[in-house]
Amino acid sequence: MALRNAELYKIQANYAMHLEDMVAERTKELEAAQQLLIRSEKLASVGRLAASIAHEINNPLMPIQINLEHMLEDIEDGVPVSPSDIQETLSSVERIRKIVNQLLSFTRKPTMSEGEATLLDISEVIENIIGLNRKFFEKSGVQVVVDIPSLPRVYGSRYQLEQVFMNLALNAAAAMPDGGTLTFKAWQEEDEIVIETTDTGIGIPPDMIDRIFEPFISSKEDGTGLGLFISYGIIQNHQGSITVNSAVGKGTTFTIRLPISE
Repeated sequence: MALRNAELYKIQANYAMHLEDMVAERTKELEAAQQLLIRSEKLASVGRLAASIAHEINNPLMPIQINLEHMLEDIEDGVPVSPSDIQETLSSVERIRKIVNQLLSFTRKPTMSEGEATLLDISEVIENIIGLNRKFFEKSGVQVVVDIPSLPRVYGSRYQLEQVFMNLALNAAAAMPDGGTLTFKAWQEEDEIVIETTDTGIGIPPDMIDRIFEPFISSKEDGTGLGLFISYGIIQNHQGSITVNSAVGKGTTFTIRLPISE
């Protein structure tokens, strides 16, 4: 009996040792697989970042292309080139330069340099974006409606807020492939300026609406999901808020609240 127990103990001990070796081997395999997955995710993130940079730069490139095409037509027809077209093109080039600088460090909270922040009339900011994209909207069949009375000014970065409204405007146009209406409204509520941008487009799917401001989340097939993520950070940096309401097949409304400058 004692011999039998000794044999059983030896078998159990050998099995335990073998089991530990198996566990150690499988653990190494899992760790190797995990490292491979991490490397793959890093590569995928780099790819998404590269795509996002292209997306952000492409936004101001659109009015540049349309303005240059318009200027070329004027030259061929012997018509003097409009100085406003040249100025709008130069403004878009400057916006690209600033966007690139911001995108290179997009993971950090956007900040305003000492000389960048100023008192702003929000209607001027929006009118500038509409002016830069006027020909694009006309070509896309997008009617723009502006309902903004005289309002107190806000304190912030003109080019950062223009980037926000550029994103919202071009996203709205992309959501209306057959044309539609893009409406800008603004009003004062106590110590805040409220700005709404509303389109009559295809809307955002319900399963995506709660994550629309997260990085790499997009309702567009070719979207990179950084435009709204960056816009969210910019508005937060201005001590404001941005929210969204959408109905599939009816349209989307983004609501921005910014504090009035005291």
